[in-house]
Amino acid sequence: MIKLVAFDLDGTIGDTIPMCLKALKKAVTPYVTLNDVSENDILETFGLNEKGMIKKLVGYNWENALDDFYVIYEQMHIMCPRPFDGITELIEKLKKKSILIALVTGKGEKSCAITLRQFNMDTCFDKVKTGNPFKNNKAENFRELLADYKLQPDEII
Repeated sequence: MIKLVAFDLDGTIGDTIPMCLKALKKAVTPYVTLNDVSENDILETFGLNEKGMIKKLVGYNWENALDDFYVIYEQMHIMCPRPFDGITELIEKLKKKSILIALVTGKGEKSCAITLRQFNMDTCFDKVKTGNPFKNNKAENFRELLADYKLQPDEII
């Protein structure tokens, strides 16, 4: 029996990927001196949170680029003002059936909070697991969910 449903954020809860790519490109471009940053360059850093992505793309001065990213990301969220249709209703139905709801995302805590606030979903999840600047940690986050709730792998989707 399913006891926990875990959602991803980008592309699952809302159509945020195009906005993320634009915000990252706009934030890092002033700090990259040798070449332009392509969408492919950004995609190659997916799996890391925004801090890790920006460090990899910019190197020196990454802190300033990260600060810029958060401002740009929040401003650009008008491009994606709400979650996909039916998502909040689905979560409500699952909760009424006493199913735990988690969010497992590669985003960092700050960008995740910006999106959840924009989507008015900042209290929807029983647990939120965010990304890591050094490695893709989604598998680790799923293992932690299993341990946190003392679940078997077949009790989570």
